[in-house]
Amino acid sequence: EHILGSLDAGVADLVFLEDGTFISGSVKRERKEGKQVLLRNAKAVLFIPDTEEFVLMRSPHENEGKQKMKFFGGMVEPGTYSRAQNPYDSTILREISEETGMAHIWGEGYQPEGNLVLAGERGMFDDGRKWEPRRTSFYVYIPTPREISAIREFKVFLDDARGKNYSEFIKRLKKWKKSIKGQGEVSEILFLTKKQLTDASLTESFNISSSMEKLMANPFVRDFLNNFRIASSHGPEEAVRSVQSEPEPSPLPQTIKTEN
Repeated sequence: EHILGSLDAGVADLVFLEDGTFISGSVKRERKEGKQVLLRNAKAVLFIPDTEEFVLMRSPHENEGKQKMKFFGGMVEPGTYSRAQNPYDSTILREISEETGMAHIWGEGYQPEGNLVLAGERGMFDDGRKWEPRRTSFYVYIPTPREISAIREFKVFLDDARGKNYSEFIKRLKKWKKSIKGQGEVSEILFLTKKQLTDASLTESFNISSSMEKLMANPFVRDFLNNFRIASSHGPEEAVRSVQSEPEPSPLPQTIKTEN
């Protein structure tokens, strides 16, 4: 998975069956025939070093009370492969740019300039449904100071628009989604403390998506987030992790340098 995902654009961009058979047709047709498909997926939460807060999003819903809190991210799509980056990495950077408002402020195609920290190995997790397994990579992204300002600005913009008239706000998001690639998929930006995010009562306190619930139920992910910190002795650009105990050895997180 690690080698093929890095080297083979065809392998990385295709949806494939659980037995390794590649498909280029309709995924829905495969499901009707009783076959399971295996999708590649990338998810991330943002970390603000100064306040030690995590940043997440809510997705829009006609019913305001049914908005789901979730991690940033999406599926690996054709065209995300480049010689410079792994498809998972390029996918999550694109999603972060679009979903945090960076692309909204600085234009489509903006490349995040902060640090991307990989939890474990690429494709290590599965946050899919039983009939739709996924190879999911999970990251923490540490934005630059100007990106943090942009995220806060985008949050204020969404809060203001949502507070005036929710139904009109949803219509506006739908128009954005149709006219601007990657836009209109976020209804709210949320800042959570580490305790709020890793607490066992997370699902009771927040209406979270099924994929987020599945990832947070993974001991490795919960431990990774609970112990995530920026070590000042290593400088502001190096993310490190301190683990008190683990049931078995696990791969350490990797800091991935983003490129403009």
